[in-house]
Amino acid sequence: MAFGVLGLALLVLWIGALVDVIIADADRCRNLPKIVWVLLVIFLGFIGALAWIFFGRPEGGAGRSPESRRQSPTRPVGIEDRPGWTAAPSTSATSRERSEELDRRLEEWEAEQRRRQAGDADT
Repeated sequence: MAFGVLGLALLVLWIGALVDVIIADADRCRNLPKIVWVLLVIFLGFIGALAWIFFGRPEGGAGRSPESRRQSPTRPVGIEDRPGWTAAPSTSATSRERSEELDRRLEEWEAEQRRRQAGDADT
């Protein structure tokens, strides 16, 4: 019975170490490249798991560093979520002038269309 519990504990330790190696950032692994740590944990079992925990595991855990978490958002950032965005953007003088110019051209075009229709109706 005691060997069964010990065996189960070793299996849990081995699987935990293997998962920990896999999720670790490759550039934060200590002493050996990440792929070597994965192979050591797989082929050496309990000894590889202990070696990973004591000699390879990044300090502070195997997850991503807090700096890298801040650099990459977990979701896309919309324009309204960016700093400096206002709900009612001010209209610049240039855009007002452009809008007035487009309104004037539209009125000229509509007047031209009315003249053509009136000319077609006379014939």
